Formats: sequence, C-alpha cells, structure tokens
Amino acid sequence: MSKKKAPAVILLYLFFAAANLFSQSLYWGDPSVLVKSGARFPAVASGSNLIAAVWQDFVPAEEGGGEVYLSLLTLKYSKEWEKNNRFAGPYAYFKQETPIFSLTVDQRGRILVAVTLSENSTEILASTDGGRSFTTLAIVRSNATAVGPNLYVSASGNLLLFVTQETEDFLALYYSVSTDGSDWSGFRALVDSQDLFMNFLPQHAVHLGRDYLIFQALASDQELNYQLYLKESRDGGRSWGEKIPLAFDETLDGRLETAAQFSNQRPFLFSLKGRIALAWERQYSSQPPQIYYGEIDREGKFIEPPERITDGFSTCHFPRIINFRDQVYLTWFDNRRGEDHIFIAGKKGFRWVHKDLSNIAGSSSFAHSVQLGDSLYLFWENRFRENSSLVYLEPDQHVESPMVRALNFYPDKPSRQDSVSIRWNIPHDSSGLAGFSYAWSLNPDAAVSRELKFLSETQSVTLNADRDGAWYFLLS
Repeated sequence: MSKKKAPAVILLYLFFAAANLFSQSLYWGDPSVLVKSGARFPAVASGSNLIAAVWQDFVPAEEGGGEVYLSLLTLKYSKEWEKNNRFAGPYAYFKQETPIFSLTVDQRGRILVAVTLSENSTEILASTDGGRSFTTLAIVRSNATAVGPNLYVSASGNLLLFVTQETEDFLALYYSVSTDGSDWSGFRALVDSQDLFMNFLPQHAVHLGRDYLIFQALASDQELNYQLYLKESRDGGRSWGEKIPLAFDETLDGRLETAAQFSNQRPFLFSLKGRIALAWERQYSSQPPQIYYGEIDREGKFIEPPERITDGFSTCHFPRIINFRDQVYLTWFDNRRGEDHIFIAGKKGFRWVHKDLSNIAGSSSFAHSVQLGDSLYLFWENRFRENSSLVYLEPDQHVESPMVRALNFYPDKPSRQDSVSIRWNIPHDSSGLAGFSYAWSLNPDAAVSRELKFLSETQSVTLNADRDGAWYFLLS
C-alpha cells in the first residue's frame, strides 16, 4: 500500500519593516509648500541641532520700489516648524527685487544675518534663542556703496563679512572680520583693483583648518569672460594669500579651445576629505551656461580634469554641492523642460545620473540643502504666475506595505502542492523603490537577505515547497 504525502501548510506572512532597504540612495517625500506666498530669495543654514530658513518678503509701492522684510522658519529635532514673520525690516528697495541678506549659524549656535541697511552700511542681526527674537549686534559701515553681503564663520570661529563695493566703473570685494559679531575691523580690499578689474560673488569654505575663498573676476576692462580665482587664509580670515587662477583649456568637438574663450561664474566651494570641491557655471561663446564640477588640492591645482555635468542644450544656474553619506551630489536648476526645474545628480560609475526633484507647476530655482542629524533637507523658491512660495523636500521615512496575495493556494489551509505562486503590488514611494528581497522558509524568524533579488518592476514569484510543514514568505 502506497504512502500518501501529508499536506503541507503554507503560510503567507508579510515582512516589510525595512521598507527603504532598496530605495534609491537619496530619498525624500513629495515636495511640500512651507510658505505659500511672498517668499523670495530663500537661504538656509543649519547648526546646533536646528535648521534656519530665511526669505525676503517684498511689499511694492505704487510709484516703484517699495519695502522688503525678512522672515524665518526654524526646525529642531522631532518638533514642528516655528515661524518668526517679518523679524527684520522694513528695508527700502528702489528698482528691481534683489537679494539683500546672508545667513549663517556660528559655533555658539547663534543664528546670524547680515543685511544691506543702506548704500554704505550692513546690519548684523543675531538670535540666541533659536530664532524667536533677534537683536542688532552691529552696523558695519563702508566708504562706498556696498551691496551683496556674504557672512561666513572662519576656521578659527571668527565672523567674516564680504561686501561688493561699487567704485566708479568697477566692482570689488572688501572684507571685515569680527570675533563676536559686535566689533568689526575696517573694510579691506580682497585684491588690488589694478590687478583684477572686476571681482565679486565670493564663496567660502573651511578645509583642514584653513579658510578658502573663491570668486569670479575680469582681469582687465579688455576681458570679455569671467575667470575664477582662489585665495587662502591661515589666520582666520584676517589676511589672504595670493590669488590662484583656476582657468583651464578645454577640448570641444575635437578642437582645443583656450581658457579665455570660456566665461566662468557663480562658483560654489565645498570641503571634502583631503580635497576641495567646486561647482560653477561655465559658458562657451554664446552657448548656454553649463554646470561643471572639479576637485582641487590645497594649492589650488585640479586633481583630475574638471567634468561637465550637464549636456549643453539647456541654460543651467546655481550649482550646489552635497556630501551625504560619503557620496557627492550636485544640485542646480535648468530649463530643459521649458520652465526652470531643480535637478540633482550623483555619479554612477563614470556617468552623472540626473533626477528632476521639482515636478510641480511653476518655475523652481535657488535650491539649498542642509543636514539635520542623518537626514537631508532641500529647499527652493517656486514661482507660479505672480506668486513666490518656499518649497522643501523632507526625508522620506515611510512607505506603504505592499499587498501580497496567493495565486494558486489558500493561505493557512493545508495543501499538497509543491509549486506555489505569490504576487504583490508596488507601493507608491516618492523616492522610487529599487526592488525587493524575500525569504521563503520553514522558519518564521528567517532573515531576509539584504541583497536585491528583484527589480521594482517584478511583482510575482513561483517557489517550491519541497518539505512538509508550515512555510513562510517574508518580503522586504
């Protein structure tokens, strides 16, 4: 008499605790609106376990020009956003809307703002209570019209204030230094005006205990294209060394073009391990500006030839560098989709992979990133019709569990089948799931492999139950 096989009990058990295990390496939720209207030229800074976002709120006058106020949002760990509306102002503006302030958080946890108060004076504001209130620390005066304040914290903890002074027919960078934000040194020229005819738009970084500053300039009134220059300080920003030119020739379409044929503008500087990273806009002839990326050593020499990140068909602006979990990313905005969108790129092998982060109505520009703990946040300005809003992406910390169902058996009921088929749906995730892994075992506590077994397009699997007992399917 033959012995019949005992029916196996196949249990369908869902395990999806590590929902983001196979998400893309950067993941956020969908874009959210923080400020619905009146938010122009945002800037963001972080430090002392908080994020501070400041923007300009313009109130135009009928006869032209008008007033502008500064407003603030702050975020701390596990708390809601706190708003301080119009904490500073009004300040007068006379023609077009332009940015008038700079934001930083110092080593003492103070939120510091430098804002153009008048033609020749810059106001320094500080908050010691997380942005709830601000006091005026100082009014720093110059001998000429000074615009575009840039406020930084040096390697030694000093505060560095850079302004662009307008004298006769040229622009020049001047700087002042303070140990506490209240007492400031007199303004000094960063470079000799006879040496560089026009110099402005500085960006600062601290690297291995030294201060570095990058800026754009014209060598003379005969120059047509801007070049980038680097300076180093070893005394906390009180004095700066000789300028280091960062110009280089480039081969385009098989032809070598000299550095003078390219205009280089709006650089951004960032400290990485053992090297300094920079990103900037580079334009050849009348073609649209593109985003470039390079890494230099402490002497200002490129370690490898700079890379062009964008393709040359769209107009690209405002590059920024992110170093998140030891991976370098770039953000910028360009008009490849008609209106400006925010893009991010990370390097995969030898190729920079682009992703559109602002798939929303309107024009998106001026993206800033900050980190709070192990989370990365991104902020930008969105203009739709005549309205300007502040939009942000926050970490994507949740994804819906997939719906899992049996195709050829009934869970929890005995079955003599050796081959079983299981299907699941793909839950929505704004960051995009890279795929899934699973365990198929007689052990209900079996570990799910961290190795990716299915791409996200896969939605079913057929498995073999080759032994008697209760089988468990665990999906991650």
